[in-house]
Amino acid sequence: MDMKTLLRMASSGTGFFEPSGNASADLRDFQDLAALAFEAERLGYVYAVYVHRVPDPEGDVYNQIYVTGVTNLGLQFAGDS
Repeated sequence: MDMKTLLRMASSGTGFFEPSGNASADLRDFQDLAALAFEAERLGYVYAVYVHRVPDPEGDVYNQIYVTGVTNLGLQFAGDS
């Protein structure tokens, strides 16, 4: 998923994300989405990002992400304004 897709989904009401499965590989792949969500927050594209972490042999991983409302800046970036 790219930044514009994340912002469009969040602005349309889909702000809650989970991994596609429970396998360790699914959780590892999901960390890219978590990083993207945190980047959106850092850039001021979303109001806040809330996460849930679970322990993993290689360190804690995120298994749930909630992206709150998209800011005007985020809407402009996504091309939805």
